[in-house]
Amino acid sequence: MSSPNAHWYSHLVAQSRTDHIYTLIHEYIPFDWQPLHDYDFVIVRLSNLPPGLQPPSAIHISKKLPQPDYCFAHTDYIVLHNYHLTEYLEAAKAAVIVEDAKKRSFIELLFKNENRQSKPLPVAGDLKEEEMNLLLAYELLQKGFNKELALEYAQKGERFLDNNRIETGDSSEETLQKIKRQMTGYNIVAMVYSWNNQMANAAAADAIYIHHPEFWDILEQYIKPYLELLMIKRELGYVKYLFSDKAFRKHFLAHYEAFVSLFIDDTFPLTRPGEVVGIINRVNNAS
Repeated sequence: MSSPNAHWYSHLVAQSRTDHIYTLIHEYIPFDWQPLHDYDFVIVRLSNLPPGLQPPSAIHISKKLPQPDYCFAHTDYIVLHNYHLTEYLEAAKAAVIVEDAKKRSFIELLFKNENRQSKPLPVAGDLKEEEMNLLLAYELLQKGFNKELALEYAQKGERFLDNNRIETGDSSEETLQKIKRQMTGYNIVAMVYSWNNQMANAAAADAIYIHHPEFWDILEQYIKPYLELLMIKRELGYVKYLFSDKAFRKHFLAHYEAFVSLFIDDTFPLTRPGEVVGIINRVNNAS
């Protein structure tokens, strides 16, 4: 059985009954998040549980991390069993990444809506039929399953994006959200092309957003896993080319330092060692 911690995305999907899980993941959990521990990784606060889930069944509580060993900021946290998440995932309105005092990372489920400035990726409920191809490609990419089928979906999604470019003259919040949504789609396309060893097509897709500093902040959580995928695929010349832009290098400094440390000079001094080591571990493990 594959580790749910190593494949947390597909594990949460498998533990869910409805498409609600995609809203929860894509709005609130970064693409590149990893538990980086062997304990169960979903937590809730007893004081926040809705009445229908009070009190939690004993079989729903993790045995891997006993309550006396908790190191959370609040005393009413419980760690849920990785294979008894369904009802909690369906009831959750939002999620947040929480670290305990030992720097172990968990997903905390929240049961009230959290205000967010933007939506990282459109989900099934508000996708046009043609855009569903991008979501399907992304799911296969996350699972590392059937890259040829993912490519078919990505190419259909790319044609839709090309035929529905957003006019950028309007700076309203609605237009900015549409632009982000479209650039996120192109990032999915670029990642799937890279996964399929079609780097020229990947570069053509990422050129639409990756050389534009105005997109770096809003697309940061998507560009980072793309850089890691390029390193995994050993597209080192292209990664070096991207980092030849000093502003890009500064913005994604931890990924630059990981790239240099992994492939150029393993004695390179690290300014963000904790973050860099996490990147290096993900690249090495995925390789």
